[in-house]
Amino acid sequence: MPTPPPLPTPPPLDLKITKAGTSIPNKPNPKSSYLRNGLRQLFRFDTTAATVVLVGSIVSFVMVFLIVRTFLGIITPEITSDAPVLSLAEPLTPAGAVRDVAISSVSYDALMVALASESRPGSGVTEFRILEANGSLIGGSQLWRLFGFSSDPNLARSVTEARVGYAAGEPVIILKVGDALTVFGALLQWEDAMGSELASILETGPSRNTTFTDETIGMSDIRILEDGGEEVVVYGFINKNTVVITNSRAAYEATVTP
Repeated sequence: MPTPPPLPTPPPLDLKITKAGTSIPNKPNPKSSYLRNGLRQLFRFDTTAATVVLVGSIVSFVMVFLIVRTFLGIITPEITSDAPVLSLAEPLTPAGAVRDVAISSVSYDALMVALASESRPGSGVTEFRILEANGSLIGGSQLWRLFGFSSDPNLARSVTEARVGYAAGEPVIILKVGDALTVFGALLQWEDAMGSELASILETGPSRNTTFTDETIGMSDIRILEDGGEEVVVYGFINKNTVVITNSRAAYEATVTP
């Protein structure tokens, strides 16, 4: 029986012994490498391009803002400090509209300067509440004394609120009073000097005449002073607590007509 041929000798195994605690590196997966590179490209942030976009957005916003502001400035009138300051206070006359006027100091001269700067409406009734520079209302008796009138002191003490303004384009004084009888008596006593002392406020010449006459306008009894056929002073109670002093029948009538 023949002897079988010897089996081939296998090649020696190349065994690498890894020390304890040493990790064996994984062979990179081509597919996972492609995915990682794609994500890296997708989320790569280009700071130069972002800066250009940001600056462009800011410039565009500023340009749009300026264009809109210019357009609104054309179609909307600019409000200046000279605009009338409307007041929430109730008018003392039926047809009155109230505006606030602040004076630089509590003096007759400052008052007249402030009133001269106010616009004069040609119709209706405008009542000016007189305020101090800090916004405090000047009391009626204080304002009355500010004029320096020689009227009975009881008149000033009875005035709870005083306003000046225009009625039908003419100067007017409006007084809210407490005791009507006391005020009426004081007005009668003041008539001798009323024409001359009211001349600068009512814009009339000093009157040589001191004789008043009685008339009626609507439901109101009035007293009228005329000089040379021209009306100088017209005053009366438009209700039991409100006195109107002006320089014409038409101006007085405007204060009682709603």
